[in-house]
Amino acid sequence: NKHLSGDKQLSERMKCQLSFLYWMENYAYTKVTGGFIHMGSSEQWKSSPKFRILCKLFDEHDSVLLLSSRQIGKTTLGLLYAAWAMIFFPKIEIMFLTLNTTLAKDAVSRINEALTMLPRWMQVGNSSKADKTTFIKLTNGSKFLTSFVSGAVNPDKVGRGLSQPIIILDEFAFCNYADIVYTAMQPSL
Repeated sequence: NKHLSGDKQLSERMKCQLSFLYWMENYAYTKVTGGFIHMGSSEQWKSSPKFRILCKLFDEHDSVLLLSSRQIGKTTLGLLYAAWAMIFFPKIEIMFLTLNTTLAKDAVSRINEALTMLPRWMQVGNSSKADKTTFIKLTNGSKFLTSFVSGAVNPDKVGRGLSQPIIILDEFAFCNYADIVYTAMQPSL
């Protein structure tokens, strides 16, 4: 897919913009021990329909709340969804709420890696200046912002006033103030 003609590139961009599932199965990569793996070719993707079901939910609904067990790939799926939205919906802002700076920086790194694995014709430039930062700003105006919940002096302000159309709550089962933050976010949801 790296060497598609202009018409084929436009057709692929349109298919990808219309379907997160299509993009995941054809273009998304994620980092694993020893390198990167194409999501549509991974054993995890092939062995269970859960990822396709979740992708379809994202495609078909404006609001998705996912509560599930640990270590099934929710963070990876959420971060790839954020990368997809940032590419195909210019000027979108995404908020990633997590426990600490380390997890926020890891999320930013994972999105940056996913973006660089895309074919050049699909890539959008990153205008963020620092390598190890807690946000991403793309040249199309899209932003991925992070905030930390643990240790917040005033946790009810963490979620208050959020206006981003996509809010990802990561590791919230371990957040001491999850109920306060979630309540503060309600007007935005």
